[in-house]
Amino acid sequence: MGDKLLEVRDLEVWINDCPILNGLSFTLNKGEIVGLAGNSGSGKSVLSRSILGLEYSAQIGEQALIKFYSNQFGEIDLNHWSNPKMDKIRGIEISMIFQEPKMALNPVYTCGFQIKEVLENHLMIKAPDSVDKTRAVLNEVGLPDRIFDAYPFQISGGEAQRVMIAMSTVLKPQLLIADEPTTSLDPSNERSIIENLQWLSNETGMTILLISHDEKLLENVAERVLYLDSGLLLDRNPKETNSFFNRVEEKVTDPVSVLNVTALSLDNIGDQKVIRPILKDLNFNLLEGEILGIVGNSGSGKTTLARCILHLLKQYEGVIEYKGVNLKELNSKSLNKVRQEIQIIFQDPFDALNPRMKIGDLLLEVLNAHKIGENRLSRKELINEMLDKVQLSAEKLDQYSHQLSGGERQRACIARVLLLNPSLLVLDEPVTSLDSSLRFDILALLLTLKKEFNLTYIFISHDLSLINFMCDRVLVMKEGSIVEEGSVSSVFDNPTHDYTKALLQKISK
Repeated sequence: MGDKLLEVRDLEVWINDCPILNGLSFTLNKGEIVGLAGNSGSGKSVLSRSILGLEYSAQIGEQALIKFYSNQFGEIDLNHWSNPKMDKIRGIEISMIFQEPKMALNPVYTCGFQIKEVLENHLMIKAPDSVDKTRAVLNEVGLPDRIFDAYPFQISGGEAQRVMIAMSTVLKPQLLIADEPTTSLDPSNERSIIENLQWLSNETGMTILLISHDEKLLENVAERVLYLDSGLLLDRNPKETNSFFNRVEEKVTDPVSVLNVTALSLDNIGDQKVIRPILKDLNFNLLEGEILGIVGNSGSGKTTLARCILHLLKQYEGVIEYKGVNLKELNSKSLNKVRQEIQIIFQDPFDALNPRMKIGDLLLEVLNAHKIGENRLSRKELINEMLDKVQLSAEKLDQYSHQLSGGERQRACIARVLLLNPSLLVLDEPVTSLDSSLRFDILALLLTLKKEFNLTYIFISHDLSLINFMCDRVLVMKEGSIVEEGSVSSVFDNPTHDYTKALLQKISK
């Protein structure tokens, strides 16, 4: 401890002539865990990618120094190393856990193969030793043996994140940059991943730059925390008056909005997965105007359940009725009408938006496809009205999704969905990818829109504090089954299942 591993001096970064980082200077010492906090758009990911030379669209100032003390090459300046040279550093001495694991994993290879390939190429370990080592590494991050033979699209977001962590740490790099490594994980898995990272740092002397918008997590784990705001490093943590966790008590229940009319009914729902069943005999009703929370750990079946409700996963057992009609009995035309009424807002708005289309064209495409509006002019008027409702400025219509902040992207996704005039929205972890300063704003917006458009919500999350803020009733899922259900107040005040108690312990700290 105390010996320098990375020294950054006067780091300035521009993207499309827009300044992102403004003269940053800091040092990382060997064996320490350093936190990096900041709001969405503050430059955290740009900083991490610039260290590794992965921010290809950026211009880094010539005077910037990114000095790394390499085991292989000694003292080097990463800012002036070529890509071929950087390839000898990336993944071996400096590794990164990316925020979007499913984008980082190759979709055509199994998870086990991708880790095994790293071992065979860099450590010259051959099968069957490489297979055994890969399985052991997957087990270290809490993944079962079946993940070895699974493709990225066959696993949950949390499981994909742990595969990414295993791949990034398998070579025991000197420096690990962990960009939001626990964003999509439930509390128990978050704790195990953080403990695993701490163990790696203690056992191997690995330095970890831990990027997160969860400042409580950083303060508990990191030896010191760097705070980034608008491209500048601050000496101390700025007070976040908009922090979601500081405003949880502002919840206002509106029981009048919930009608005694069944909007959705599920009877003995189970899926017919070839590898293993995910859902097991689920039964529940959803009332019109209700906000039903579904909480559970990563891999519990929350997203699979959402896909069944949307009829995107058709090979399920049991009956799903929407307004009294069995979805399996509908023809294509009737099913398309139902799908217009039941919409989803995804966890990651960046994945949900076509990066090659401007926001205005994405919104117009929805109206054109469903023949909403009489002509192009009337459709543009509908779009402008919706932008006002989701509090997104009209200038964003001419921008691409990568030019928007996380909160702006999610507002664009909400606008696109509401243009279809749905009655039921499935909200699949809608604020998980956002920092705490934006979470409350998006959730408050969703509550406002629910009232204005007479909507019914299914709110999926692994965070009971969000469920408490948003929902009237909650289902707790574990391993494909509902282990506890009831009103939010009854479940919070008198939980009966051990897993529910563990979740509540997390938010009470």
